[in-house]
Amino acid sequence: MDDKFDKISSLGLIKPEGLDRMSIESLNVYLAELEEECFRVKNEITKKSQYLSKADAIFDK
Repeated sequence: MDDKFDKISSLGLIKPEGLDRMSIESLNVYLAELEEECFRVKNEITKKSQYLSKADAIFDK
């Protein structure tokens, strides 16, 4: 494992040890990856919310 990525979050996500040690280029790459992951998570939340709404509509009738 890369030495700058040695901490793991409670969700199993690898987090960099210290942002202050990362170059600007590395920080920009890391930020882009986080933004992509945020987009993916938001899409999953939307999808699951729609499923729940449809299920509620079926079972509330």
